Amino acid sequence: AVSPFRGFTLGNRLLSSFTALIGDRFFGMFVSCITLPLITRHLGVSGYGEYALAVTHTLLFLPFASWGIDLICLRELMRSPHRSSFLLSQGFTLKVLLSLVSFGLALASAVVLKYPPQVLRGVALYSLVLLASPFELGTLTFQARVQYGSVAKCSFLGNLATLVFVWIGMRHDWGPLPFLAA
Repeated sequence: AVSPFRGFTLGNRLLSSFTALIGDRFFGMFVSCITLPLITRHLGVSGYGEYALAVTHTLLFLPFASWGIDLICLRELMRSPHRSSFLLSQGFTLKVLLSLVSFGLALASAVVLKYPPQVLRGVALYSLVLLASPFELGTLTFQARVQYGSVAKCSFLGNLATLVFVWIGMRHDWGPLPFLAA
């Protein structure tokens, strides 16, 4: 069998992966440094408070949508790359179930806590992040092969989309909900 890394040493792969991850991290910080002040200024004190409440409430349920399945799948992919289809399908199914439960718990707890309607809509919208959790498994094959450049490209596109979405939301004065979608 021909190695997909023919001509690349482990050192080269690690260096390129390190560079990609650091570049991705800095770009993410750059986007946050731009979008957070813009969102805060645009929404004002009350609107930003609703935004922050919806985000923090939803983020409490994010660990329950994963339960470390990504790390377990990554470990098993590195041990048994020939079982990648089976491992990814099983991990995806489990994460779908966990994310649905987490989504339901986030919404139900927001209703029980009697949040205002605007915050409830924000929690409902931002909780879609929980439903997207299973799709994070798509990058595991790149991680297992130490190809973090591909992972960083996906993250870069997500950060760029966030920046564009925040700009469009501000330009059209859509209120706090679009910022939650970003």
